[in-house]
Amino acid sequence: MAPADSSSVHLTSLHDFRDNLASRLTEVDSMLTTLRSDPVLTDRNGSVRPPRLGTFEDADKESTQYATLYQQYLQRLRRLREAVTAAQAATTTIIDNYQTTETLNAASATDISRALAGINTALGGPTDG
Repeated sequence: MAPADSSSVHLTSLHDFRDNLASRLTEVDSMLTTLRSDPVLTDRNGSVRPPRLGTFEDADKESTQYATLYQQYLQRLRRLREAVTAAQAATTTIIDNYQTTETLNAASATDISRALAGINTALGGPTDG
């Protein structure tokens, strides 16, 4: 059992998680593109095109509410995109740092073994280090 203050990294899981985030980012980008360019939902400028429900007071209110909900949904998608992008960057940093640390640790162990190889000979021990 590992000590309480130690941690381990499962690189395959991190790579899978990063790939999953890439898929989610593609979905979010697709939704944003659809919402901004759908001629039923938006005009040529990308502004929301609320449904025409009539001229009575309730129709006006519902049309305004539709436009508000549309804008809120766009904002949520933008925030989701920012969160997914941040998670991707963090995951990539963890993967890169872990792989670099593992490489450095392996190199250091090899360098130390080489440096100490002569000691065994000097002490009359095995010479294969």
